[in-house]
Amino acid sequence: GEILYFLLSVKRKNYSIVFFSDHLFLQQEKEFKILAEEITLVEYRHENFYLVLSSKNSFMFDPEFISKKDRAHFHATFLDWAHKNKLQFSQEAAVRLGTAHQ
Repeated sequence: GEILYFLLSVKRKNYSIVFFSDHLFLQQEKEFKILAEEITLVEYRHENFYLVLSSKNSFMFDPEFISKKDRAHFHATFLDWAHKNKLQFSQEAAVRLGTAHQ
C-alpha cells in the first residue's frame, strides 16, 4: 500500500504522521500507532484536530505544525486516508477540512 510521511519541525521538536492503509503512526513526544478501526470520530476544537478513539483517548494534532505550502497536500492526504477507512467527522471538523458537503 501507499505510505505517506510528513515530518513537521516545530520549535526544534519533530512531529511526524505516517499513513498506512489501515493505521497511522503519530509521533509527537512519543510514537503512537493508531488503527483506523479504533478512531470513532475526527473532531475540531480549540484550533486543533483530535482523533477520538473507542477507548475514549484522543490524539491531537495542530494544523499550524504543517507549513502553509504543505497544508493543502496534508489535508488531501488525510481526507483520502480517512474516507478509505470510513472515519466519521464532527460537523466543525468537516467544515474545517472542506468535507461538509459529504
